[in-house]
Amino acid sequence: MRTQPLGQTCSLAASTGAGVAGTSVNVQITCSVNSFRIAGTTSGLSGTNTVGLSLNGGTALIASNGPFDFGPQIAFDGSYAVTVATQPTGQTCSVSNASGAGVVAHISNVAVVCSANTCPAQTLSWQGATTCSAAVPATNSGQSVSLVSTLANTTGSATYRCTNGSFSPPQSPLCTAVPPPPPPPPAAPSITSQPASTSVVDGQTTSFTVQASDISPLGYAWLRNGAAIAGATSSTLRITGLLADSGARYAVLVCNPTVCTTSSDAILTVTPAPIVLTNQPQAVTVLEGAATSFSVAGTGTAPITYRWLSNGTSIPGATSSSFSFTTALADNGKRFSAVLTNGAGSVTSTTALLTVNPAPPVFATQPANVATNDGTAASFTAAATSSTPVSYQWRRNGEPIAGATGTSVSVNPVFTALHGTRFDVVATNAGGSTTSTVALLSVSPVAGSVRGWGTAQLIRDPSLQVQLGATADVGMDDAGRVHVSWVNDGASGLLNGLRFNPAAGGGWEAVRAATLFGGTIEKQVRVWVNASGQQAHLTTLNIANLSIGIRQVGLVSGVAGGSFLNPGALGSTGAPLNQPGLPFYSSGLDGAGNLVLALRNSFGVLASVGVAALVNIDTPAAGQPAAVAGDLPSLAVNPAGQAVAVWRQAGTANPNTFLWANRYTPGVGWSGAIRFGPVAQAWGIPGVAIDANGNAVLVVTQVTNPTGATSDATTLQTARWEVGDATWGLFRTLDSTASCVVGFGENSSNPRFGFPAVQLMATGRALAVRTCNDPFGGTQVRAVDFGSAATNPNVGATLITGPSGTRLPSIALNANGDAALAYLPSATGVGDVFVHQSSGVTANWQPRVVVGFGAGATLPALLTGDVRLAINASGQLALIWTYGTGQIGVNLYR
Repeated sequence: MRTQPLGQTCSLAASTGAGVAGTSVNVQITCSVNSFRIAGTTSGLSGTNTVGLSLNGGTALIASNGPFDFGPQIAFDGSYAVTVATQPTGQTCSVSNASGAGVVAHISNVAVVCSANTCPAQTLSWQGATTCSAAVPATNSGQSVSLVSTLANTTGSATYRCTNGSFSPPQSPLCTAVPPPPPPPPAAPSITSQPASTSVVDGQTTSFTVQASDISPLGYAWLRNGAAIAGATSSTLRITGLLADSGARYAVLVCNPTVCTTSSDAILTVTPAPIVLTNQPQAVTVLEGAATSFSVAGTGTAPITYRWLSNGTSIPGATSSSFSFTTALADNGKRFSAVLTNGAGSVTSTTALLTVNPAPPVFATQPANVATNDGTAASFTAAATSSTPVSYQWRRNGEPIAGATGTSVSVNPVFTALHGTRFDVVATNAGGSTTSTVALLSVSPVAGSVRGWGTAQLIRDPSLQVQLGATADVGMDDAGRVHVSWVNDGASGLLNGLRFNPAAGGGWEAVRAATLFGGTIEKQVRVWVNASGQQAHLTTLNIANLSIGIRQVGLVSGVAGGSFLNPGALGSTGAPLNQPGLPFYSSGLDGAGNLVLALRNSFGVLASVGVAALVNIDTPAAGQPAAVAGDLPSLAVNPAGQAVAVWRQAGTANPNTFLWANRYTPGVGWSGAIRFGPVAQAWGIPGVAIDANGNAVLVVTQVTNPTGATSDATTLQTARWEVGDATWGLFRTLDSTASCVVGFGENSSNPRFGFPAVQLMATGRALAVRTCNDPFGGTQVRAVDFGSAATNPNVGATLITGPSGTRLPSIALNANGDAALAYLPSATGVGDVFVHQSSGVTANWQPRVVVGFGAGATLPALLTGDVRLAINASGQLALIWTYGTGQIGVNLYR
């Protein structure tokens, strides 16, 4: 056979022979499974001990120290497990390499190792008369140990033997209990620190503390006046002191498990808590008649009482935490405080100031509607109650009426144009202003009645004559009295005057005269009249055709045949005026009768107020450019005496691009000149106006193509001074009509030769009027109704008169917006004087009317003297013009 099968061994029978003659040969093959031996060694057996081994739980073998062999037992690819069947005496044997599988060869590495058995360390106990115990160390098998009890209060011993790893029970054990000693007698706790008496403020927290010693745990029980306090079981008692507890006795029981000790008493003393203010009286500002109150609050022991003081004096009945009452003006400035008192004492609050402001006026009588006929009189009356002085300002259609500052206002006469006019009055006191209800004026026309201009008349005195070529002037107060002045031709230094008094039957009083010494009187004269009728009559004195000074006189009012009084020199002979006849036009009269005047001489721009000396007003204010030469000034003054003067900057480099202004405030003086602008090539003298509040507006002519010729085209520019801003605003254009070139004319609101005039209303709206030459040789008069840039930028210019030869017009404006324009048409219109009128700053000018004697009248030739207009707050007008030696034409619009 060449190869054996896996895990088996095969043999052949009859596998050889010779001389085979048959067809077959019978060869036998026999195979058997291979078997393998399991063997190993034993070690560690003591003495003659043996160990019983088992193979796969069946075949047994007794082995001694040395090799052992189970023989061929395991078939090819079988498994085996050798275990200890019986342990040797006093020993324990273990087998390593004891099992395996897939056996294909003999196994000879099974190892059996044996070792002696040992009892582990432990605590053993035994039972006698009582139970004893003792600790035993580790002990080899077969050895014995003797034990003695280790428990307290016991005595006894026992012997244990270690057999096969465990101790056998002892033989004849002994264990007896030792009786304990008798207990000591109980002892009370010892208090080492007694509770101490204490004092506390009502409502505050305090404590009592006890300290004690004892060998046993201690417990505590606090007592108040001998009664237990619930929950008070610690060594410290914390309480809140109340006034009702003052004098209470506190003690504590200190206990161990068997006995207690009582502390001594501690006394609690509670004193009242002082008052602490938590809310102080606060200052109050109210109007008279209003209810007000002061309050105070504080903490402290109750009860707390209150006592209020006024300026340190107790107020009867004011005994609560607050004090309320109705204020009177007499209470202003009083200081209120409160005194709070309890058992701990008194505390005074801070003082609170009471400010009582006057209440605004309350109208007891409201103005009533008035219905009347054309040509009659109408009055409106109102009255306000107030604890302080009241001032009144009547208004017409919402605009203040100049001089109407009483409890009533009259319109005399009324006319149909006033139908529907609304009147009210603003009452003002230290507490504010109250506006009345509106009263309506209804005017019914009367058949055959005429409202407007009267019949023109001549006024002439044979001995007192108008100087040839001179101009008379006219002024009118709010009572309708008309004042006229002119230069007399019959004597050097003589000034004449007349007055028309409607209250004296409507006639003209006798001519009055005043001699102004020191030189020839110029032909120009100026009359200023304020609302109450105070006057100033001005003219200049001339020596060798050089105006050297200004003379002022006052006219005695209401005395027929009276004379001018108090001539005064306002100019200086050492400082000649620059242009005769012009300086005194820059003037005005305030509500107190003070004349405010501005002029220019070789020293610069000067001004005076009342009888004060002239002072320079062109000194620049702080921060302004250096002073420059000034041109002729323009001036306006309001009833309160505030004034503003404006002039062009003179010089050679851009001489007219800037304007200068200075403001006068009564009691303060002139503020200092300020420069504003520029406006491109300003020309002529500006027109300026100031309202009752001190706001101002000016208008000035601008040459749009400055070549130095009087025929250059012009525009009208304006700038405003607002009191709230305290500065002049930017220039803006009002009228830029190309056909309006530099011309000449004169008006009586701010008389200028061809220069613009302006009037400012309390509402901020204004009316400006200017004259200019037409390219065709005539004279135009143009009006512009305008307001502030925000409310009414520019209504637009209105051509009032065209190029018909209009000559030297006179313009009158009032603060209510009433306006009139009078002019002489030309040399061919002998005897004619024309008038245009407008009302309420509407720029709705009426067609012209003839108020002179009419064309063809038998009168002296028209001279160069100009027409002059005057207007009062009611819109009444007075018009005069000169005809020849000693003759003055007059007409009144009433």
